[in-house]
Amino acid sequence: MTQTIIHVGLHKTGTTWIQRELFDTQQKYQVVYEPVDYTMLHDGRPLLISYEGLSGCPYYWQYPKGVNVREQIARNLHHMFPDARILLGTRNIDSWVKSLYSQAVKSGEVCLYDEFQHRLHTINKQFLDIDKYITVLCELFEEVHLYKFEMLQENPNEFVSDICRFLDIPIPSSLDFKPRNKKLTPHQLQMYRQLNRLCHSPVHPGIIPHTFLKRMVKELRNE
Repeated sequence: MTQTIIHVGLHKTGTTWIQRELFDTQQKYQVVYEPVDYTMLHDGRPLLISYEGLSGCPYYWQYPKGVNVREQIARNLHHMFPDARILLGTRNIDSWVKSLYSQAVKSGEVCLYDEFQHRLHTINKQFLDIDKYITVLCELFEEVHLYKFEMLQENPNEFVSDICRFLDIPIPSSLDFKPRNKKLTPHQLQMYRQLNRLCHSPVHPGIIPHTFLKRMVKELRNE
């Protein structure tokens, strides 16, 4: 029987693209994207669980303890799926933190990049220790397959082939490599931060719901 696959992220390593272009187009696995009672899921196919929150959360306002729970999540997953195979995406640390900052600003952050970086290195510093996380996963699970986000940008065909080989699924006949959820430009970051000061969010007590800002920006971008 094919083993359960658990795709744990990381955040900002092409997770959404992989889900849309590879996981959603295959029939071999029953795919689950949200944290649920996995023991209640069974349609006869092996599970493919894909949820970046399983590797912790980089944003201090969402998960103050951040990576402190990461190892416990991994151990819980091993307890539930001891024979699972793990899929983990990694990324160059500098571009990764900048991408995390861009996503944070989209979510309501108002601080400058230097302050965000400082918080990440102090409040949630262990989240950046990917080598330690990989070691924990390798100690728990027999197979941990790593992919690099940069390969999706530099050699997308090889990137797809590598993941499809791991999953033992055919390469999709057509793929859309158009980027989604792109990092904000410096000008966009500045605009978002200023607008965020008017909005109520987990990190700022504004007066306008942040969802209103999201809708407004979406309309301006004609999405």
